[in-house]
Amino acid sequence: QHHSLTFHTEHVRVPFMLLGDSAFAFTDYCIRLCGGDPERHNQSQRKFNERHSRVRRVVERAFGIFSAKFRVLRKAMELEPGIAS
Repeated sequence: QHHSLTFHTEHVRVPFMLLGDSAFAFTDYCIRLCGGDPERHNQSQRKFNERHSRVRRVVERAFGIFSAKFRVLRKAMELEPGIAS
């Protein structure tokens, strides 16, 4: 699914993407780090991995703050799906 995003005066359509690590499959909606030996990566791959990791750290910190604030999120919900809705 594509949504609009504006950069300065330029209008660009950007898809929503999930950022995954090596445990996730690379799909149309999930991107992960460039694999293989980091010593063999070119400059673009190194820059991508650096930025990908930086964004994931921000997201992980946000989830850490969120779960500290709402401790109920630290354990599994003990409700049947029919009751939870």
